[in-house]
Amino acid sequence: MLARWTRILDTPDGGSCFAEGEAVLEPGEFAPPAPPLGLSSVLEARATRFIGAPVGWDSPAHPAPARQWVVMVSGSVEATTSDGASRVFGPGDAVLVEDTTGVGHRTRVVGDEAWIAIVTELAPERS
Repeated sequence: MLARWTRILDTPDGGSCFAEGEAVLEPGEFAPPAPPLGLSSVLEARATRFIGAPVGWDSPAHPAPARQWVVMVSGSVEATTSDGASRVFGPGDAVLVEDTTGVGHRTRVVGDEAWIAIVTELAPERS
């Protein structure tokens, strides 16, 4: 099994771009006595919170405050990277936001429903 998600990355010129991410899920024990299920490797996390914004909320370009997972719960948000590419994310979509320097990305709530997401800040990567 494969888990797939979208990434927002820094670019060498100080901008941002989209990329695809994926992880192979290997069979393993997660919650015995439940049967084994597919597991990815572990990413250490520092904090988790809900965030949200009303319909029409529009943010100028900004870098992410930390490397973080953003998992959409309700509503839809459009992210635009500095190269002009835009993608809309809705409930169930996961985005690994990694553009923590440079100009970052623009974000705006689209559609007719407030946007709610779960954000998990990841621990710094070990070198």
